[in-house]
Amino acid sequence: ATVLFAIGCGADINPAPRRELAHVEQYGRDLADAADRALAKKLTRVEGRFGSAFTDIPLRFSRLPTDQEIREARESKQPGLNAWAEAVASNLRTKGDKILDYAYPVQAWTLGNLSWAALGGEVVIDYSIRLRRELGDDLWVFGYSTDVMAYIPSERVLEEGRYEGDTSKIPYGKPSKWAPGLENQIVNATRELVTHTRAAARK
Repeated sequence: ATVLFAIGCGADINPAPRRELAHVEQYGRDLADAADRALAKKLTRVEGRFGSAFTDIPLRFSRLPTDQEIREARESKQPGLNAWAEAVASNLRTKGDKILDYAYPVQAWTLGNLSWAALGGEVVIDYSIRLRRELGDDLWVFGYSTDVMAYIPSERVLEEGRYEGDTSKIPYGKPSKWAPGLENQIVNATRELVTHTRAAARK
């Protein structure tokens, strides 16, 4: 068998403690031990027909930064703000207000009794919890798939703001945080694709 590693929806999850090599090594052993424990259990055979589907959905950032915000960011000594200002200003010159629009990728696979949803960006855990609650535990939800353009907050995280909901726009060079409503757009598209692939796998 070929073993592959896939990252789930963990954009707002960090191990603790961290930032030291000893912690990295320990978490690596923990991950390997967890895989060994899973392989030692009775495994469920996955077999059947395969179905896949892909779409881009239109997401939107909330607003354009003002000229004053860009000017102040250029003059700031805060790390990253200068680069953010240059990136946004350059994109504004070439694309105008079209920089608010983003084609967000959503993908689904089904093989027999198991389904996968692959979402672009650094996706927070709320998406996995909600999608598995609505579509069943035989769904695996991945983030960081096809494209990594920004953090993908849920409505809860977007309202909280902080890094994942707001200021992560700076290292990604995006004009602002996402506009409200993205969670339902992503979940609805994922539900549609997973339902489609499951039906295709049953034919």
